[in-house]
Amino acid sequence: MARKKVAADKVILSRATGCKDQNGVEIFEGDILKINDTYAEIDYDCSCFLVSFIEKVKENQVDNNFLVILTVKELVEDYKVTVIGNVYANPELKELAKG
Repeated sequence: MARKKVAADKVILSRATGCKDQNGVEIFEGDILKINDTYAEIDYDCSCFLVSFIEKVKENQVDNNFLVILTVKELVEDYKVTVIGNVYANPELKELAKG
């Protein structure tokens, strides 16, 4: 196998959550997930992986937002989740998770 040198400042390491999405793709810190019509970002805080997303109220209602925080394990057990990318390779995806 050929080895390739990469400058350390060009490498981003992220922690694996130990969970996989509905397609068997491993979920990492910084990943953006699609859950039905909602998007979420995986964060690592206080030695725990958390899923944070803002769920919008119906468009014809007042623009209220609700912050919902779950563990990744809870999320993959209760919902169909798909990894669509990560905030490091695709920073524009972070805007999806903000609602």
